[in-house]
Amino acid sequence: MITRFFLLFCLGFVMTCGGNRQLDTHKPSGPNVVGSETNQTQNFKWVSERKIRDAVKKPSGRPIYLIFAASWCNPCHQLLRIIATEGWDQRLYLANIEERWVQRIAQLLSIRGLPTLIVASADGSSIKRKIEGAPAIITYLAVHLE
Repeated sequence: MITRFFLLFCLGFVMTCGGNRQLDTHKPSGPNVVGSETNQTQNFKWVSERKIRDAVKKPSGRPIYLIFAASWCNPCHQLLRIIATEGWDQRLYLANIEERWVQRIAQLLSIRGLPTLIVASADGSSIKRKIEGAPAIITYLAVHLE
């Protein structure tokens, strides 16, 4: 069973222990790769470590939706465009897997693919769901955020 304040624990662990393993954040190149996050994710900002800590420390009574994505990930950009179109962007947090602190949390949560949605309880005490892949994430959000 996941202990209370799991997300805070993960952040604390990352800050104190670091971690030796890293996710592969190699940026592929080629004609089909989106090169700039600014033109694709204009309305969606990457979350800071502080903002995640504040969300967990001061629960709003609603689940915390955290999406792990990358600027070089085409399915992530497609997902973010749909999220912006539907108006869900103000209710979600987007974590950039290219940042070291996000990589370490992703390792602790066993995230293996992008994009991945983590749904945590409002107080951060437990992880309710882990959903991988843009189509599954869109389906879940359409049911739970409408």
